[in-house]
Amino acid sequence: MTGCDTGTDRGSRTGRILTFEMSLDPNSEEMIFVPYLRIDYRQRTKTYIESTSSRALVEFGTYYSSSTDSFWSTAEAIFYVLLVILILILIIKTQVMLSKPTLSQD
Repeated sequence: MTGCDTGTDRGSRTGRILTFEMSLDPNSEEMIFVPYLRIDYRQRTKTYIESTSSRALVEFGTYYSSSTDSFWSTAEAIFYVLLVILILILIIKTQVMLSKPTLSQD
């Protein structure tokens, strides 16, 4: 908390909402953009602080974002390959079961 001089009435200026934002950069060697800390300040006078007994509320938030375009295209390709393999296994199992000799009731 830092004090600020508002003439004869001294008050305080504090952070009200602090937000940390970070996102990944797939084209950079460090793989990260420069993070940002966004601070919304609240300033109160000494008179207001003394006349109210309310506590100052502070909100903290962290936001992380990343581009997932390449991940989903790879995941989709893997899904279709596994689907084709599963269908082939089902066809082969069905063919094997149908080609087994059956017992006759003679």
